[in-house]
Amino acid sequence: MFRSNKELKRNAFFYAGVGIVLVIIFNLEVVPISSEWEFSFIFLGLAILFYLKFVMRIEEEQTSL
Repeated sequence: MFRSNKELKRNAFFYAGVGIVLVIIFNLEVVPISSEWEFSFIFLGLAILFYLKFVMRIEEEQTSL
């Protein structure tokens, strides 16, 4: 299933981040902001998560060499 404990931690971190973004999305319904800003916040959060996953993968490859 998982090749290593590091991969498990990386995937858990990524999906926890996705969960946090979803919680923020649901909380934005309470705050009266325009939909343009809401989509901007959502895409910014997802971009940060994918960037962190990318950086963690590169870091893991460098340490395994």
